[in-house]
Amino acid sequence: SLIGFSKTSSILFSLILFILPQLIIDLTYLKFGFIEKISLNFQTFYSLRMPRPLLSNLFFFAFLFFLLKFYLSKDNQLKNIYIATLIMGFTMHAFFYFFIFQVFLITIIYLVKFKTTIFDFLKKNFKKHLYFIIIIILFYFLFFIQDLYDENDYSLRMGLFEIDFTQKKILLNYFLSFFLKTEFISIFLLNTIIYIYNKKNPVNFFYYLFISTILSTLFFIMFFNKGIDYYHFANWILTAGLLFPVIYLFFLVDKNLINKVNFKAFNVLIISIIIL
Repeated sequence: SLIGFSKTSSILFSLILFILPQLIIDLTYLKFGFIEKISLNFQTFYSLRMPRPLLSNLFFFAFLFFLLKFYLSKDNQLKNIYIATLIMGFTMHAFFYFFIFQVFLITIIYLVKFKTTIFDFLKKNFKKHLYFIIIIILFYFLFFIQDLYDENDYSLRMGLFEIDFTQKKILLNYFLSFFLKTEFISIFLLNTIIYIYNKKNPVNFFYYLFISTILSTLFFIMFFNKGIDYYHFANWILTAGLLFPVIYLFFLVDKNLINKVNFKAFNVLIISIIIL
């Protein structure tokens, strides 16, 4: 595993993440308001609904994998960025919101990884990064052509609409009130505390994902004049905010429990849980 999980625990935790949306739905029977709100949002993480999130989220997860490989690599292999860029292009057509998250996440990763040497790195690898930009432009050109020649009635039926400055203010006020809610503040503080006390932990990659969903939401509202289903932004802010603590919990379990117990019976238990 890239972030230190053993092979057995990697499979176990992946399956737990796969069924986690359904587990949270089941917990709503306890009638806790906070759990019910998490359930409504975390269902967007993954399910077998076709084509989203069954296919579209796989593009997003693949992007996270290759970007994480680049983030952790010491030799800064740009082949991972090349693959991540191609995935970004396909993601633009599969689920545009993910593409916005990806742009901000890859920017944050570059800033965190290279800090003050970022311009030197970009200058040294100028041609390769130029190719990356050309790939995104080509995919955007296809996206633009589709948007240019689509049926207006179909777009309206799908919920696409233009927003003016007054409507942008309403949306910004809504999301600002969302950021001031107890649920968001609690999740933000929890994520930030984990990040501060584990700055060198590779799991912190998912904290940057959480931040990217917040920044991209504000950016999209301020600079785009068309929109559809803005609730996806709020859903993924809360989903990413829950994902980081969950993965960090997995990391603690793997490091402090699974890696310290090596007898065969425990491995049999883990494998049995995976099969179940």
